[in-house]
Amino acid sequence: MRWFFSTVVVSGLLGSVVPAQEKPKDSPILAAARVKLETKVTVDYNEVRLQEIAEDLKKQVENLSIWLDNSGGVSNNMTFTYKAKDKMLAEVFDEMFAKTDLGYVIGQNKSKPNYRFTGWIIIKKGKFRGQLEDEATLPAKPPDKTPPKDKPKDKPPETKPEDKAQQLEQEASRKLKLAKMFAADGLIDKAKARYKEIVEKYPGTKAAKEAKELLNK
Repeated sequence: MRWFFSTVVVSGLLGSVVPAQEKPKDSPILAAARVKLETKVTVDYNEVRLQEIAEDLKKQVENLSIWLDNSGGVSNNMTFTYKAKDKMLAEVFDEMFAKTDLGYVIGQNKSKPNYRFTGWIIIKKGKFRGQLEDEATLPAKPPDKTPPKDKPKDKPPETKPEDKAQQLEQEASRKLKLAKMFAADGLIDKAKARYKEIVEKYPGTKAAKEAKELLNK
């Protein structure tokens, strides 16, 4: 009889335990946005407008969509001087916005199923660091970027001369595009400065040759 009573009590206690609710998983669109923030990019900006930076990043990260929250006070003409090589897009945003009042969130609006900016990276006022837009109330804790101690670092592959030449050609080409954008916007002095930089820093590249021709004009 005593054994039966104990079994009933234990069974009742186990039955009353409520399983902890798991955090809802991201939708495929939101998961893809997080992957894009982890994509590595290489940038070299010298007093470049935020709108032009957004366009450059969209070219480097496949299917990346960026929205500047102009109605919230973000200016397209805010300029940045920043340089990074093979860094995650999230790290680039973190470091580039560190001394400003800008942040970035992943677009989401649960009350609007057909919300246009779902999965977009939205640049907005505030110290936001990659939260979902609906949850963007407090700054997120920066991710721990310290590599595990028990995991040895892989030795970086040696850069072959042909690979380095191709990399220089790509960098020069990106700078030339930015310079042409300056010229198209009527910022002739900035465009000239960019052309000169390309000619001096990337001699022998196709972009340098074109930049020299544009300077002569």
